[in-house]
Amino acid sequence: MKEIESGATGYVKDNKTENQFQAVLELLKGVNVEEVSEKYKICRSSLYKLRQRAISAIRREMENPIKKKKIAHNRLDSEKETEVVKLCRRYPALSSY
Repeated sequence: MKEIESGATGYVKDNKTENQFQAVLELLKGVNVEEVSEKYKICRSSLYKLRQRAISAIRREMENPIKKKKIAHNRLDSEKETEVVKLCRRYPALSSY
């Protein structure tokens, strides 16, 4: 992910996924398709397909954001809960008889 911040460094011989990722980023930045195709050695039709997949993935994530799990405010952490259960078993309420 450092390449995103500092700019793409170019073709990496043994890392196909990283090359595709960097190529799509350059396409989204507005770099010419022919230049990106030559630089990363990916045919134009594949570049367009990768760009479309990336755009649809971004759109899908924006439409369905991950919602944080809400913690119930009447819930105790497990350590405190076990202590309370032990105390209740040791000193049961008189009304429970």
